[in-house]
Amino acid sequence: MSTKESRQNVYTKEAHAQSTKENFIFSKEIIQEENLSDQILSVTNNYHQMRSYMYAEQNGINVKTLSAPTTWYMLFPLSERERHIILTEWLGLTPDLVNKYQEI
Repeated sequence: MSTKESRQNVYTKEAHAQSTKENFIFSKEIIQEENLSDQILSVTNNYHQMRSYMYAEQNGINVKTLSAPTTWYMLFPLSERERHIILTEWLGLTPDLVNKYQEI
């Protein structure tokens, strides 16, 4: 984790998560431990922003979003991946469990 402090803002990078969901869980822990504001800026690719926002809200984090562009040829496969993950989680499965059965 690295922290950079300016006049009114604290910039922190959570470095232990293996997924977006874990990133917001661990970020909430950092916010509480460091007594930081729960208003954060989430920076990610534009195709990934919806799921990022959903995880932040599930963890009680007030999030603002900043989307980075995605190259046109990667937009469809990455968007399909996002839809797959959202659907599997909605069904109560974890993406890791689904991937495990695909290997068999």
